[in-house]
Amino acid sequence: MKNHSIIYTVHIYIQDAIAQEWQDWMIRVHIPDVMRTRCFDGSQMSSLLEPIQKGYQGFQIQYNTTTEHFAEYQAIFAARLQKEHTKKYEGKFTASRFITSNLS
Repeated sequence: MKNHSIIYTVHIYIQDAIAQEWQDWMIRVHIPDVMRTRCFDGSQMSSLLEPIQKGYQGFQIQYNTTTEHFAEYQAIFAARLQKEHTKKYEGKFTASRFITSNLS
């Protein structure tokens, strides 16, 4: 596959009771750890307005990268970073991951 630009997107729904603490941890610790892998060119975190899940707040984190760098991230870093997140917030969140490519 040709190396081209992609966006790696993670949707997270985190329990209302810990959403602010989680958001602070993501901004202070997790996203900087992901960026330190040097596999991504940039990141953006947003609040999801819809769809709503009762008792949860939704967030979206997007990382800009290339297919080559994303493969490196998956092979070397993803399991450890996802495990750290799961260990800290197990049972308090749901996550979905998407990879998209611009068509134009």
